Amino acid sequence: MSKRQVLMILGIWVMVFMFLGVTPFWLKIFAVITGAIIVGITVTLRQEVEIHHVPQQQKPTPVPSAVSENNPQ
Repeated sequence: MSKRQVLMILGIWVMVFMFLGVTPFWLKIFAVITGAIIVGITVTLRQEVEIHHVPQQQKPTPVPSAVSENNPQ
């Protein structure tokens, strides 16, 4: 399962578990644990993106030739 899928499932979990009728004490514990997992996954995802990010190469600037159209040699 990819990290994006895990984040999606955890997002759905966060939306649903508030309506499960759990006591506020356990609700806070679940929220903290889920939040910590989400933060951990996003940190590792950001590191992976930075490692695999290939910067775009700049186009070479055209160099004027020594022979121009007006002055053929």
